Amino acid sequence: MSYHLIVRNPFGGYTTGARITDPAIVTAILADERQKHVVRVVPPKNDLPGAATPAATLKLLPPAATPAAATAVVTASARSAAPAAEPKGQN
Repeated sequence: MSYHLIVRNPFGGYTTGARITDPAIVTAILADERQKHVVRVVPPKNDLPGAATPAATLKLLPPAATPAAATAVVTASARSAAPAAEPKGQN
């Protein structure tokens, strides 16, 4: 399994929080004293070999007809909701 590295302490031109993804560089860093400056993490699923690309799995919802139509739905929902009960003993 391949891993990514997140830099904990700056070194060699890398800043804190940088993600190192090149497998050759990851292997080299883990093999020497620089490994104390990084944390090994599992790459995101879409970065794993054979994973589907986000564009292939993305499903978009249709846009609302108009902003006014969306507001009308929210307003109607708010009117149909029961009023909140006031806490007892707090006047």
